[in-house]
Amino acid sequence: MDQRQMRILYVDAYDSFTNNIIGLLESSLGVTVTLVKIDDSEVAGNLKSFLSGFDAVVVGPGPGDPRIQKDIGFINQLWALDEFNLLPILGICLGFQSLALAFGASVKRLPQPHHGRVNEVSHHGVDIFEGVDAFRATQYHSLCVKLGNRSIQDSTKLPAQINSCPMLEPLAWDNSNSQNGVILQAIRHTTKPFWGLQYHPESICTTEAGSIVVSKWWMKSLAWLSSKGRIRQNNRIDITRPMRQQCARMDFLEASSDSDVTDSSSSIRPESPDSSSSSDNSERFAVDKDELKVEKIVTALLNTCSRIDHLQAVSLPSESLTITKLCEELNLPEREMILLDSQETSGRFSILGLVIPTQTLHIAFTMHDRCLTISCDGEERIRQCFDDSSKIWILLQRILDMHAPRTYTDSITPFQGGLMGYVSYEASLGTIGVYHLPKESRKYAPDLSFAVIQRSIVIDHVEARVYIQSLLPEDSLWLSNTSAIIKGVSQAITFPANHPSLPLTSVSHKIPNDESKIGLRNKPSESQVLEYFKSGYIERPSGERYRRKVLECQEALCAGDSYELCLTDQTTIVLPKSELLDHPWTLYKHLRKLNPAPFGAYLRLGALNILSSSPERFLSWDRNDNFQMRPIKGTVKKSENMTYDLAKSILDSSKERAENLMIVDLVRHDLSGVIGAQNVEVSKLMQVEEYETVYQLVSVIEGRLPGNIPLNVKAHMGDSIEDGRAVKARQPNKVTGIDILSAVLPPGSMTGAPKKRSCELLQEIEEHKSRSVYSGVLGYMDVQGGGDFSIVIRTAFRWDDEVIWRPKKNTSSLKQQAKSMHDRRARTEDKEYRVTDNDEEEMVPHRVWRIGAGGAVTVQSTAQGEFEEMETKLESVLKIFQPT
Repeated sequence: MDQRQMRILYVDAYDSFTNNIIGLLESSLGVTVTLVKIDDSEVAGNLKSFLSGFDAVVVGPGPGDPRIQKDIGFINQLWALDEFNLLPILGICLGFQSLALAFGASVKRLPQPHHGRVNEVSHHGVDIFEGVDAFRATQYHSLCVKLGNRSIQDSTKLPAQINSCPMLEPLAWDNSNSQNGVILQAIRHTTKPFWGLQYHPESICTTEAGSIVVSKWWMKSLAWLSSKGRIRQNNRIDITRPMRQQCARMDFLEASSDSDVTDSSSSIRPESPDSSSSSDNSERFAVDKDELKVEKIVTALLNTCSRIDHLQAVSLPSESLTITKLCEELNLPEREMILLDSQETSGRFSILGLVIPTQTLHIAFTMHDRCLTISCDGEERIRQCFDDSSKIWILLQRILDMHAPRTYTDSITPFQGGLMGYVSYEASLGTIGVYHLPKESRKYAPDLSFAVIQRSIVIDHVEARVYIQSLLPEDSLWLSNTSAIIKGVSQAITFPANHPSLPLTSVSHKIPNDESKIGLRNKPSESQVLEYFKSGYIERPSGERYRRKVLECQEALCAGDSYELCLTDQTTIVLPKSELLDHPWTLYKHLRKLNPAPFGAYLRLGALNILSSSPERFLSWDRNDNFQMRPIKGTVKKSENMTYDLAKSILDSSKERAENLMIVDLVRHDLSGVIGAQNVEVSKLMQVEEYETVYQLVSVIEGRLPGNIPLNVKAHMGDSIEDGRAVKARQPNKVTGIDILSAVLPPGSMTGAPKKRSCELLQEIEEHKSRSVYSGVLGYMDVQGGGDFSIVIRTAFRWDDEVIWRPKKNTSSLKQQAKSMHDRRARTEDKEYRVTDNDEEEMVPHRVWRIGAGGAVTVQSTAQGEFEEMETKLESVLKIFQPT
């Protein structure tokens, strides 16, 4: 008797809940699961021989329509298997619909689609529902199966078979909506071992009966296999108690045709006849070539990197010291710096990363040409382009490692030094194989940018202490002098701006001569600076166009192409350039006062300025490999009449809960794909949190990385995805926080679900506009292993080298002149300009601030409601540019 563990083939239709289903199969059935994509041409071309190594198949959900070939790939071949090659098959959602369609049923649009809806599933207690009570299950579908021509409104009259589909027996249904009528939720084939479920048994809101039904299906499958003499007796299971495995992580199919299907126990894939093709050899060579590039960069950096034995740090009482006061005492605001600001009352730690002239390395990557640059003090030192941009994440980990102290230093501070910076939305798209070529793009602006921080200051707001830290050798003078400054704040002790021991940072742009001549007596007041920022022309999204885009989103949702689409748009603020009054730091202080948030940030890195008041954590991890994600979906604007209880009742609606639930299930999928579904839990589900301007519905998903998990084979930035397959990683490293960060990008709360199809749809609906930093992530990766990233929302940003030229007029007439101008684009010396056809007017340079805002569109949304939600989020930041 073969004692090996039984194997299930999982057919993935590019869904964002796949890993949750695989985790359910592995934990409930004690099986090994191998994944392939619906468009895997190698599997499709050798399906019968490929299936010989499996005991059953699960066809998963996904976006699209089972009547459209590209949406189902080779799935129909499964329903047409001959008796000799037949296997038990379970279809879920799209798989369920394709099964029904293959045997005579029809598929129609639901009058009211069910996306993230949790309804009761009724049944007669037969077959896989035997002994199972009625239960509640999550549904993600806009299409439904019809077994006959007439609509059945009463589930009690549902016949065992429908004359037009004699091979299909209905097993379960949903009768919760009179407009939709009876919605079929489960079927079985009467002569073949085929079953289908319309609902999602893996969802966090599907009750325990959902997994019991899957176990019942497996028992039926084992019985069928036994009748064919193919059962492994050692695989009998107790369906009342799910089996546990040490690791339920999913395994992927290698992209190269000579690879084996791998899983956690064995490799049984038959050899491909063309396994030694030259194209595959060239693919392997391309990957190896990029790895050589990484090694070359690492070697070059090691020659200039001074690694220390241990962290040097000084701890002092912070007393009444604020992070903004600290920055000003150190003369930092007008220089390059990175501040992650928990804003005293909102979080425990605020972290200040210092950029040191002539020493701090700046790592930047642009997606359009896949080129990496490493510079210092504005001077480019390394430039390297890659074929496979996923190698950038490997390089970031190597750079972190080379700057880590040789001896681990236990510290209460979450950051001792390492990488601080951002990943744009466009760079995030690359992780799922979606490449964005916006119509208007600053293509030379970095899509990924990090500074190697070796000096940092952390304020612990809970313990009222400040930590001054250095990863540089022989840096005691800086530590002592910075300590003296902090101690002397209360006595108003200051140092001159050019004091040699100060943690000076490089200036992001040259100071004009007239600016350098301005004396302290001419320094503008904060009120003058704020008035300047309120003098610009604001161009915000048109209500009519935004509402039209909401309807476009809903059409895609009703067609089954997505469950939820996170629609966004940008507002621009155009201001005349002023070296005297243009002080983003003053504007940031104003923002943090008006809209305090737990993940505030002020970043000046290269030409980029970011002023953020984000309420949303994307991903954090500590040095013990504990991970947390905190998606926010569901927003109610605060007002005099809006109480917490009233907001809670609004956010408890099916619309808001469905919006949040879809992202929770998506985030569970993202984390499960790396650390295993059994290592992921939802510790907080759809709880209302109060912020300065809104109430929001928040969930918390946590996970722990088990020891010794090999690096997941998920391709990082997407270049390794060929023909819909993920390429197995070719390095022996274990999973790190950077691996998980790259695997869960882009943020699901900024895309919708399923991610890939949703992002592709959004590119079209958003007219190929670049989101840039907005919708990306910002944060740090610590040399000792921790990390924390927020989602870049409720944020204003600007590129210093983006300049538009407009006529010199009164700022009061800026709006009128913008409407009347006919702009043309030109580039001069790598800077962007706009020039008008009217050459008689004096042209002056202007700078452009941008604010992104949006919301998740579902089938329950209204166009006006979505526009108002976008406006609410926009106003939380835009008010710093508006007259009081």
